[in-house]
Amino acid sequence: TLARLAENPRVKAVKDATGDVEQGFRRMESTGLEYYSGDDGLNFAWLTHGASGVISVAAHADAHSWRQMIDAVDAGDLASARTLARSLRPLVHAIMGGGQGAVMAKEALHLQGRLPSPALRLPLVRAEETEVAALRGVLAASGLL
Repeated sequence: TLARLAENPRVKAVKDATGDVEQGFRRMESTGLEYYSGDDGLNFAWLTHGASGVISVAAHADAHSWRQMIDAVDAGDLASARTLARSLRPLVHAIMGGGQGAVMAKEALHLQGRLPSPALRLPLVRAEETEVAALRGVLAASGLL
């Protein structure tokens, strides 16, 4: 299906959040489409293998560090990019590893004072207090509160 879509001149890019990076690399090469990582835990890997960018949930809580990592990859400074990617892992895990990503991102933005409320529309519901406490700890340890 993706190969057929790539033949359409209006289809320019794809977001890949399958978690299968090797398959994604093959598809990126075979289709010629621009690829965007949709899996925060794999963003560094995708970028170092030619992805055009990322569509990130965790970046809502720390866009600056994500931008630095992307810029380092673009500049060929993989050592710095790897260090930044490693420093982002706790945040990625806190947002994407337990609860639903959008829910946890909204909780993070609320904890940071960037949203007045973490309220959600159904079918989404608020995170458990233990998840919010863990997220608060990661944000504090990362200097994001």
